[in-house]
Amino acid sequence: MIPVSVVNGLVYLSLFPLLRFKPEFVFKFILLGADYEKYGGIEAVMKSMSGVFLALMAVISIPYIYAGIFDHKIYVDISIMQRMTVVFLSVLISAFVIYQDPFEHNNFLYTMFFVADVFPALISGEVSPGGFAAIKKNINDMFRSTASNKDLRLETYLGMVFGFISCIYASVASDVNLALVVTMITTILPYFFMWFAAHTPSVSKNFLLFYRLAINYVLLYLVFGMDFYGGLNVVLLLQATSLIIGAFSSKTAAAFLGLSSLYVYKIECDYVLTTENGPFFWLVGWGITTSLLSYGWLALFFKGYDELQQNRIKGTHWQDNILGLFNIVVGGGLNRAGYLSTGLGVNVIYLLPPVTLWFSLETKLLTHLWVGTPFHPSWWMYGSTKPGQVSRYADNDWLNVTFSIGTILITVVLTSYAWVAMNVAVGFDAYRFESENTWKFAVAHGIFFIFHSGLWMIVASSGVPFVGKGPAFQKFPPAISALSQCDPVNCVALHKKDLVIGHILLFAGAFYLGDGSDGGPQGLVTKGMTLVVWIFTIVSKVKLHYNGFEVPYFKEQEEKKKAN
Repeated sequence: MIPVSVVNGLVYLSLFPLLRFKPEFVFKFILLGADYEKYGGIEAVMKSMSGVFLALMAVISIPYIYAGIFDHKIYVDISIMQRMTVVFLSVLISAFVIYQDPFEHNNFLYTMFFVADVFPALISGEVSPGGFAAIKKNINDMFRSTASNKDLRLETYLGMVFGFISCIYASVASDVNLALVVTMITTILPYFFMWFAAHTPSVSKNFLLFYRLAINYVLLYLVFGMDFYGGLNVVLLLQATSLIIGAFSSKTAAAFLGLSSLYVYKIECDYVLTTENGPFFWLVGWGITTSLLSYGWLALFFKGYDELQQNRIKGTHWQDNILGLFNIVVGGGLNRAGYLSTGLGVNVIYLLPPVTLWFSLETKLLTHLWVGTPFHPSWWMYGSTKPGQVSRYADNDWLNVTFSIGTILITVVLTSYAWVAMNVAVGFDAYRFESENTWKFAVAHGIFFIFHSGLWMIVASSGVPFVGKGPAFQKFPPAISALSQCDPVNCVALHKKDLVIGHILLFAGAFYLGDGSDGGPQGLVTKGMTLVVWIFTIVSKVKLHYNGFEVPYFKEQEEKKKAN
């Protein structure tokens, strides 16, 4: 009996030849009765579908057939999950958000949903042994295992990041039919199979090379043969180049993909700044995305962690949501002040979203690896006196250094920059209690609440530690201890309250409060509540500093040195 995945692969393999030689059949049976007479003669419609079908031939049919022949059931599980997540979201967004289906009644995307991808994947997952719970466990076990080809795994992770950024470009800056779908297939889905190959020694280098070359051929044909995708050609060419580089060196390809992601992201920002209200909705979109990715992480991996990791990931999830909200309220405040697409506000568009996402993802990685960072003292400072404490640093200094840089950027540099930009936008005198403009008063105090609390956490909890554990990183940049060490758990609890207060004030000022010109009590109430929360946080901080804290971790380290 022919394996189902082989049949699926052959179906994907046949779509482009069918469209080329039997287009009436494709329109009638595959596209659910689409009007061939109306659409068959439109070049844009035929080229958009041809691009998707060509991409499916190389990216999907090859690994499907391979997995079926060699009985790689785990890849079948991966393919089910990629169709239920990445493909499903792409179809949903293409049909109902950015309207990239070439047919009036969404025939193409309904076919992807009901006939080809999402719904069949749902059925396959439900009827497979153990259902979706077993599928998630199998993938999670592979995710937590040691890859046989670590360089290839690194390339796949950076490739997925590039694919994610590229899909945003296809959604925001491209007006080509099915641009998001073809970008998703060519820039994200290849890395699912390559990630599987990185954990599966039996996948030969020759087959992986063949897979790269097949995708590369399709990408080059889409760019030079079809000449249809306009600005999207940049993305397709970068992907083609990375695949060729990866055939020689996965590490070099990973570096190229990282730089390519930044380049495509810059193009997106440049485009957004040319559109009306684009900068504000850009930050809103990234804020929502940060939160949704966190929920996705919980859905996929939470049950695979032990109780201690689950407790920590809950805190990370709270942090992700507040970071997402920070994008929205800062964007809202600067936008209301008319300063988001000019002056200092422009750099917020370029810098805040990627640094937020970087910090969010790397914090999850620390939990996944179950290691610590000196920037989160509550994870390690209690030593043996509390359960669930981890090492102060990760074993890998690349992780230590990159997380340290991300932390400094999001908690010090960008927060300080946002504080300055907001004050330039609304005026440095807006925070004064005699200020007549209520919404400006609120955003000025809101951003200052967040800014001061981040700096206070350095003074009272983490200090400025060495960025890594290696000899070089233990010398420069120099470390600065917390000036007045407090209990880190209590510091985190108060810091969270500060962040909530700051975000409430920012949100109210950006989206609700008036300018105080109506003579109502809104201004008086806002100032009164602001005074109360400032008194609360100042008194709470004084109390924490008065109580002090002796760090068990450092005491235990000194005892170990004496014992040796």
